[in-house]
Amino acid sequence: KQTQLLNSNLSIKKKNSLVKSRRKTELEQSNFNQWLAGLIDGDGCFLLSKQGYASLEITIQTRDKKCLFAIKQKFGGSIKVRSGIDCLRYRIHHKKGFLDLINAVNGEIRNPIRLLQLKKICNNYEIQLIEPKLLTHNKGWLSGFMDSDGSVYLNLQSAQVFITASQKNRYLLDIIYNTYIRRGGL
Repeated sequence: KQTQLLNSNLSIKKKNSLVKSRRKTELEQSNFNQWLAGLIDGDGCFLLSKQGYASLEITIQTRDKKCLFAIKQKFGGSIKVRSGIDCLRYRIHHKKGFLDLINAVNGEIRNPIRLLQLKKICNNYEIQLIEPKLLTHNKGWLSGFMDSDGSVYLNLQSAQVFITASQKNRYLLDIIYNTYIRRGGL
């Protein structure tokens, strides 16, 4: 009986450990997808050719190449040096990896231009477009957006830190302001 009880306790501990591990993996996956959506919102572009071929391109400075290699490792695609500028371009157009990526970021894209591009892609593949939910403090989206369109500066004379983000369209900046500044998040 003691052996059965001991085995039962070990089995319960093992199951609890697996559940915790699965939750951690799901959270990490969700954070990665949110980060990726933020990066795409800043430096990405969904494309659909007249022939119906879909692709995603993300162009970033060479110093941030680890970002692109993380995406490539997860979804496939290619990374090429852009000639004449210090940038790399990630491109994915093979169907399986591309659809996996679309499903990962669907519901996390916030840039109105990217949403229109994603809507065309979703229509092409008969996928329902998921509108993004309200941005909250614990989302990984801001991290990806800052990797693309943000900067952090330290003024050594005044010891002040400046966090900046730039966008042509004010929409995303208003979302960041309302989520992180107005509500006291930063």
